Amino acid sequence: MQQAVVFITLTLIVFLFIWDKIRYDFVALAALFTIVIAGIIPVNTAFNGFSNPAVVTVVAVMIISKGMQYCGLLDALSRHLNWFGKKPTSLIFPLSVFTALASSFMNNVSIVIPVSIKLAKKRHHSPSLILMPLAFATLLGGMTTLVGSSPNIIVSSVRAETINEPFRMFDFLPIGIILSILGILYTSLIGWRFLPKRESPISMQDTLEIEDYYTEVQVSEESKLVGLSLKQLVDSESYEIDLVGVVRNGNYLNALNLNVTIQSEDVLMIKADSKHLQSFVDVSGTKILVESDTHTKPVINKDNTLIEVVVMKESPLVGKSVAQMRLLEDYGIDLLAKTGGRKAKTKRLSYQVIKMGDVLLIQGNANRIAGEITNLGCLALTEREQKIGDERKISVYLMIVIAGIASVILRLLPVHIAFPLSALLLVLSGVIPYREVYKAVDWSVIVMLGAMIPFGRAMIISGGADTISNALLYLGQYSAQWLLVGLLLLLTMLLTNLVNNATTSIVMAPIAIELARSLGTSPDLYLMTVAVGACSVFLSPIGHQANTLVMGPGGYRFGDYWRVGLGLQIIVLVSAIPLLLYYWG
Repeated sequence: MQQAVVFITLTLIVFLFIWDKIRYDFVALAALFTIVIAGIIPVNTAFNGFSNPAVVTVVAVMIISKGMQYCGLLDALSRHLNWFGKKPTSLIFPLSVFTALASSFMNNVSIVIPVSIKLAKKRHHSPSLILMPLAFATLLGGMTTLVGSSPNIIVSSVRAETINEPFRMFDFLPIGIILSILGILYTSLIGWRFLPKRESPISMQDTLEIEDYYTEVQVSEESKLVGLSLKQLVDSESYEIDLVGVVRNGNYLNALNLNVTIQSEDVLMIKADSKHLQSFVDVSGTKILVESDTHTKPVINKDNTLIEVVVMKESPLVGKSVAQMRLLEDYGIDLLAKTGGRKAKTKRLSYQVIKMGDVLLIQGNANRIAGEITNLGCLALTEREQKIGDERKISVYLMIVIAGIASVILRLLPVHIAFPLSALLLVLSGVIPYREVYKAVDWSVIVMLGAMIPFGRAMIISGGADTISNALLYLGQYSAQWLLVGLLLLLTMLLTNLVNNATTSIVMAPIAIELARSLGTSPDLYLMTVAVGACSVFLSPIGHQANTLVMGPGGYRFGDYWRVGLGLQIIVLVSAIPLLLYYWG
């Protein structure tokens, strides 16, 4: 009975993660309460997952990662990324190497998005050719160290619980570095060629052409559109826009009735890229409407800065409609336009819901907007002044982080003590501002980890892990060990592309342990297999935030990921099996 509850709950978790209508941390909490109420996990141990060393380590890594940005080290490094050639390959390769190296200790592609778009723009390339390879480089780089990814930290924690010794900092390096080299060579030389080539970015008051925007324009009395029918507007070669709808006196008119005559004060709901949007406004004599808290008002304020931002995972805007965001009242920012999916075109801009990865075109006071973008949990995509690195803070940051890593390598301190201590020292030394410490942590991920770790134990207690491991043994009983490793790796890869990669490692690590027990061997080979598989999120934007984050700026669709990622997935699968057997078999 308990095993049935675990498998049914696991199935629902996978379904809800793919459905993506309920936040994954709430899904994880629901799963935790289910196994507790079912009596699989004792009530008094329900929240023990939050005290797990893996959770503490992930929190510390997030804070340390932010420190690299606050001290200006990232900007100082990125300013030197300007020496390579003009071809996409000569741009993707060095950026991928830099991203992979940075992701060894800070697994987030957001650090290189602005500089990557800037460099692509200067070389007249579309960001769509650059950003997905960088997201994959983030995942590959995360394979190389203990703290490079959540799956590595989790399997190390499981190993510590099983044989009382975690993996060391660079136990992941021999396999991770080879897979990273192969993966970066593939995406740099071959993979990017399968990406859709969008038009090169063209400025609209220093904005980027990322994807078509949904926005609203008001027809003035002097507009050339007054008196034209909607059919004439749609058929005109002068205006390269898609007409979504018309609002007159606050009432929505059916845009398909092309015989309607355009009147002054009409609001046109349109979809266009930045180049054609600006051209339409200039030629037609219309005015872009600015969305405020409760109403719309015309015209861009020329005294303000116009900037393009991508909505990050932790943004307080996620899940809110434009009308609910209170941007003007709370942040002094006006929204001009946003990217949107197919469903968006049936709604006015005010009622469209913001999602992670959406790109917003906003304006605000030049002296204030940079800070407010951070408060909104967004990432600026258009060019803005880089943070000047503070040499003292950079030196302090490097000394503290290197000391923390050294203490782990020399086994003076375990990683769940060394890294939190390093994070504390970064705050006390002033490298990370006090007020920014908790903002550096993605608490939804922490809640998900803390709630799912007991679920991993439930897999063992209920016998679910043993059932799956026996199935793998049955499939591989007449074959060599490489087939068993391959089956475990393939199963992990398939799951990690459907759900969060941390969740995948929590679910699969107990199966690896039971598999090793059934064979009477060390669990290291199978735990490492799970770690590699869980980091191999190359087929969808779902399993890791790096993939999701580049979706909006790159203008990607779901199918674009497997077009590039399938080859990379096969390379990792084929290469990892002999590497795992050689180093850990």
